Amino acid sequence: MSITQLIKKPFVFFAITMAYSFAFPGITKAANPISKLYLNELNENYKPNRSQPDSSYQKASELFILYSSQKDTTLATICLLELSDIERYQGKYEEAFEYLWKAAELFEAKLKDPLNIRINRTFGILFNIYNKDELTLRFQEKALQQAKKFVEQQKADTMEIAHCYFALSFFYRNKEDFPTALQYLDSCKLLYNNKKLLAYVEADKGLIYLKTNQINLATKHLYKIKDFFLDGFDPYQVVYLSYLGDLKSKTNQPDSAIFYYSKSLQTLEKRKVFLDYKPSILESLALLYSAKKEHEKAFELIYQSKRSMDSLFNVTNSRNNKLFKISTDYKEQLLENEGIIEKQNETISKKERTQLFLTISVITIIVISLLTFIFVQQKNKLKKLRFQKDFEKEKHETVIKVKSKELTACTLQIIEKDQVIKDLLEIIGEMDKSKSKTLEKKHLIQSKNLWDSFNKRFLELNNEFFTALKEKHDNLSGSEQKLCSLIRLKLDNNEIAQILNISLHGVHTSRYRLRKKINLSKTDSLDDYITSI
Repeated sequence: MSITQLIKKPFVFFAITMAYSFAFPGITKAANPISKLYLNELNENYKPNRSQPDSSYQKASELFILYSSQKDTTLATICLLELSDIERYQGKYEEAFEYLWKAAELFEAKLKDPLNIRINRTFGILFNIYNKDELTLRFQEKALQQAKKFVEQQKADTMEIAHCYFALSFFYRNKEDFPTALQYLDSCKLLYNNKKLLAYVEADKGLIYLKTNQINLATKHLYKIKDFFLDGFDPYQVVYLSYLGDLKSKTNQPDSAIFYYSKSLQTLEKRKVFLDYKPSILESLALLYSAKKEHEKAFELIYQSKRSMDSLFNVTNSRNNKLFKISTDYKEQLLENEGIIEKQNETISKKERTQLFLTISVITIIVISLLTFIFVQQKNKLKKLRFQKDFEKEKHETVIKVKSKELTACTLQIIEKDQVIKDLLEIIGEMDKSKSKTLEKKHLIQSKNLWDSFNKRFLELNNEFFTALKEKHDNLSGSEQKLCSLIRLKLDNNEIAQILNISLHGVHTSRYRLRKKINLSKTDSLDDYITSI
């Protein structure tokens, strides 16, 4: 197996993660509702520099501590995602996973938040690095569904869907399913017409056509964006220049290929980006110099490629120190355990095996019996407590139901009595108006006292109802709360009108305003909703 075959796959993964990250940085240039909601404050404090990962890492760590102390879950989560991205850019995928899991755990309570799109999409990217195809697709498709949902709800911009399409195109390109990859790239291009995004889409299309030996199409797409990548600096310029080198190499233009590979290598060294791509570029240059019979130069480049690959992937490298330490510690622990086992075996051989076996058996039986007894006791105790709790709850609910029925019956009687009194007052008024007014004033005072007594009894009886109502809807006025209590007693609109001393139309208006305040749709029943609280 050649050096090229050895290193191609790791660099494909690295190119995927780096290209995606530079094309769609997590918090720096997003122009969508997510940034408006969460990132304005963070952008004031944090300007990530991909060529200086250490300073970016330190700043993101400090901000994470700050926002965690302020209990700002959203900004703390974004800091964790940034830390995960920084580790991922450097090939520290295990650490990237650790930060990502922390972010997911910290943010799991906010399932309806658009930031979950980025969390799931990043999981998909990391699982893709480890060739976990099923998990990659699961998380990428979940992110895509979330993006579509939030865009439909106007909680996110269409750029989020484009991000998901772009990530999926990487996955299918890596699996050499080029038609599917091209479909996602076309969807991405149609959905979100952004200059930078289009440049990345065109670059990927050029690479796919290059891999499928469609040289004319590859040339068209790669040269279409040449000005974008060569005027100024975009980190993905390193990879783009290597694509041009591949194109020139395939079209038998070795000098041009060497020029672009060398330029890609110079940019990589200068900007400290895409470091994992270095061995691949060096070997491509070595093959070109070998074809030109410059074997000494080719050998030197192959040597540099091997050294570069060793520095990236050898266990002595700092990037792999953690895995190497884990491996070393594990081996030392195995040796230590083997020594302990040998000593135990020597001790056991000196004693009577039967006696040891019986001792262990007796202890085991005693422990199991004791644990079983405790478990059964606790289970019975919990069962008894649960039964008592259920009984008390059922008893309380029964008392409430009975008293509610009594209160409802009493209310209806009061309403009927009020109606009779009103009829009598009308008759008396026809005979003696002054006497009628005196009686009417007394009636109003007594009626008010009666309803005050009713309200007091209702509050005592339905204290839990009013508590729950205030927790759900703390914006309701006193009259609206009273309306809710009358609805809960299943009184009709006429009865409610008499109690509140308003017209039937006034009751309809009050019910309409109440529905609007508690955000009920036209299809939802107000009576059923109030009863369910």
